[in-house]
Amino acid sequence: MPSKPAKPTDCSAWLIEELKIHIITFDDDTTSLLKGQEQAFGQCSNLLRENAEGFTNHSKAGRSILHRASEFLKDIFQAMGSEVFLLCTFVHRTKLGQDAHKIRLSRIQIWWNSTAHPKGLVTVATKLCDGEFFLLIFVRLGRLARSVRGGSTTVSPCARTEPQRFYNQ
Repeated sequence: MPSKPAKPTDCSAWLIEELKIHIITFDDDTTSLLKGQEQAFGQCSNLLRENAEGFTNHSKAGRSILHRASEFLKDIFQAMGSEVFLLCTFVHRTKLGQDAHKIRLSRIQIWWNSTAHPKGLVTVATKLCDGEFFLLIFVRLGRLARSVRGGSTTVSPCARTEPQRFYNQ
């Protein structure tokens, strides 16, 4: 009798544990990132930029993993906003890319809705993620929500719209 293919393991729990580790580094008075966080955020910014350019400096397997990590980060940003996105940038990007298809956004959303959101995290995430770089990345990739106000179209990189890719919701 042929065996059934194994269902992918849900990797949401490890990501939530990582997010918990990183969220405790913020309090209501935090105004900037720690050095290691700055480096991780910079690497993810580069990852998003490289994805737009096609990851030309990586092997085929490496491109696939980095592409999945980049797509997951964009979906997190679009679905849950800059605070969760910022926390996800502190997670090792290769691990994130390897497990992206096994992470349930709905479980991440449930955790996020049930946890405290330090004002410092909101402040730092807004300062870093609502800037021109992210607007350009998302406009280039056509991933922004558009709304019409008073006859003009506005583009919001933090609009909480459904992501284009669904991670086992």
